[in-house]
Amino acid sequence: MGPDAGERGSSFREGKTVMSLDSLRVKIPEVLHEPLQNYLASHPEWDQERVLAAALSMFLLQNSDTDTSHCYQQTARVYLEALFQNP
Repeated sequence: MGPDAGERGSSFREGKTVMSLDSLRVKIPEVLHEPLQNYLASHPEWDQERVLAAALSMFLLQNSDTDTSHCYQQTARVYLEALFQNP
């Protein structure tokens, strides 16, 4: 994801700690870059921040030690918000 990853607004900022994506540079394999750009171009309701939130939260859910902790529940909430966010 490029340097413009944090330029678009998101509901993920309300009442939560905000990590500046403007300073976060993520290297992704070239084989993923083009499909990601194509997906974002054809799905204007999604942006790089939303994709990152969905992907990271799913990774954390799948690799969590427990599914009853407060962190797990909050992570699940972020994942569901990313998937079902209304444009």
